[in-house]
Amino acid sequence: MMFFAWCRSFLARHRMVYWLAVAAISLTLALTAAAQQRRLEAARRAWTDSTAVWVTTAAHAPGDRLAVQRQVLPRAAIPDDALIDDPGSAVVLRALHRNEIVTVDDLGASTAALADDGSRIVAVAADERTIDVVVGDRVDVIAAGVVLAIGGVVTSTSAQQVSVAVAEHVAAAVASAAHDATAVLVLRPRRPDAHSVGESVGELCETGG
Repeated sequence: MMFFAWCRSFLARHRMVYWLAVAAISLTLALTAAAQQRRLEAARRAWTDSTAVWVTTAAHAPGDRLAVQRQVLPRAAIPDDALIDDPGSAVVLRALHRNEIVTVDDLGASTAALADDGSRIVAVAADERTIDVVVGDRVDVIAAGVVLAIGGVVTSTSAQQVSVAVAEHVAAAVASAAHDATAVLVLRPRRPDAHSVGESVGELCETGG
């Protein structure tokens, strides 16, 4: 209490300090209000400004040719890496929902783009005993009871062979086992897809938002 009494007494005796304090407080409040107004205006523009992006017209699996249409959506609903340019003949690299905004990371010139940097793609012969796999699946490669590669990525499939991207340091061993027809693929269970943007954007598209 004595401190506040001293402050009142000091400001009463030094009117210039009083008015400087009032001016500083007023300026701070004005700057705060202006910043808040700018944030509100930016948020308003994000929902009123719109951009044309590519949106899927059907569900896609890795390796599918892209089926899309142009859709104009509020900028606030569009991810930063959304695809703006024409995708051309690009193929899908991951599972996509219907009505999902396509991003640049979802596509590649071919499914070979699924291979990590430093990996090598090896073709393993397939027959009726080969486990069913699809592009994007993760597999281990085993030969004669020995695990040669862990977590390889399936980059293409056919009735005769499955192409798998494996780490560079095991590629030779996998290729040798594939040549000897002793390589066996073991499928690793898929993790649930945590990506939910497609579903929320789908609602926007369905309602014409």
